[in-house]
Amino acid sequence: WRICPQLQRQAVVCFFETNDVIRIAMRDGTICNLDKESGAVAAGPRRASKVVLRVTCCNGTVLCGWDAEQRLTVVDGDSGRILVQLNEANKTGKQLVNAMCVEANSFRVAQVLGSEIQCAKAEYNPKRFELGTQLVADGVASAVWLDHERVALTGGSGQLAIYCIQANDKIILERWLQSSIHAERAMVSCHHGGFACASEHEVREFDNNGYPLRVTRFKSKQDASDQRIRALTRLGENQFAFGDTAGVLRLISHGQVCCQFAYDASPILCMAACPELRLAHGTSTGVLIIWQLTAAFDSASVILALALHTAGLMAVVSLNYNLDLVTGGDDHALATFNGNFVETIPLARPTPVLGLAASAKFVYVVTADHRLSQWRRISADGALEWHRARSQDKARSLILIAEQFLDLARPNGLALAPNDDNCIDDDTLLVFGDGGILRMSAYSFFT
Repeated sequence: WRICPQLQRQAVVCFFETNDVIRIAMRDGTICNLDKESGAVAAGPRRASKVVLRVTCCNGTVLCGWDAEQRLTVVDGDSGRILVQLNEANKTGKQLVNAMCVEANSFRVAQVLGSEIQCAKAEYNPKRFELGTQLVADGVASAVWLDHERVALTGGSGQLAIYCIQANDKIILERWLQSSIHAERAMVSCHHGGFACASEHEVREFDNNGYPLRVTRFKSKQDASDQRIRALTRLGENQFAFGDTAGVLRLISHGQVCCQFAYDASPILCMAACPELRLAHGTSTGVLIIWQLTAAFDSASVILALALHTAGLMAVVSLNYNLDLVTGGDDHALATFNGNFVETIPLARPTPVLGLAASAKFVYVVTADHRLSQWRRISADGALEWHRARSQDKARSLILIAEQFLDLARPNGLALAPNDDNCIDDDTLLVFGDGGILRMSAYSFFT
């Protein structure tokens, strides 16, 4: 059969036969459907991939090939999203043999690099949960897990709601909560299963069903427009710390403000609680400040201040061991700190870091280019270790495992679901943003 004239210069890589049509895949990622009987074009041609991809094999709408950076990439041809991408680049420059096997909602890919064979297996759910801004008005500014099925969301306009995500990925509104007068852009889950959220003049605590427990109000020394709350973290049972865009930190315990203090006037963008009554926060100048708190939460002293980033420090996460911390900034880099040493890890693409989350084995990073990446922690007994590679004099405390493209408009951050069954090989993530939320299984998307 003679296909479309505009496709004559493209090599046909492979074809996939269905009941009525034959789907062919071109080398440049173009897909075209042909009628079985007549050979006429039934649909297409169209570019199936949103990324520049040199296709080598195909199974249905799933395309496999190399991207512009010579990395083996698997793309869903219907949506164009990247399903899996091997971090190791093909440095030989040759388009070598690779193969792919697709079964239901899982696939295996393999590529040959010289004398080595690299393989990857991934399972994905094409009906994965994804909703838009109708959940809360003005997009999802922050979100926390209440349990394995329920999430609390707050919107940019101050709306607050609890949703239940069912096993079939359907979402049901459980209840609307009383909205705050001011937008609440900072949330944190509590040990007892509830959550807390902060606005310009108050911190509200709720139980696991969304019923209010207590409200802590405070007065701002400056205009409220200069003191928006961007960072909130839990220190203990009914004890919280939060910081505003005027550089002021406050500690509250059982509904009372215990003390307030400041390092400088730089806006506080993120915060994390560390073991042994220590508190870390990042500023718009890229500085990480670590405080030592007293047991009564009535005072704090600076332990150290580190200029980890050359631009705003947007996210920080504690690894719950001593002072082991991971940070991400507007300078397109990650940084790790273990109490003694600092390592800066530039990202492969120039994009700001928007959110971080850490589990027992991995660190997850959301960036402004709509990507979620998984990094393996190099650790021993829970502590970060710095191993020097034989071929290069460079420390590596985190190793990039894989990354995924997010079909989500303007992501704002991510939250890690509670893991009570000690299954450290599977993490459930909730990515939230102006376009809604995505629920993703780390095992299904990255393994």
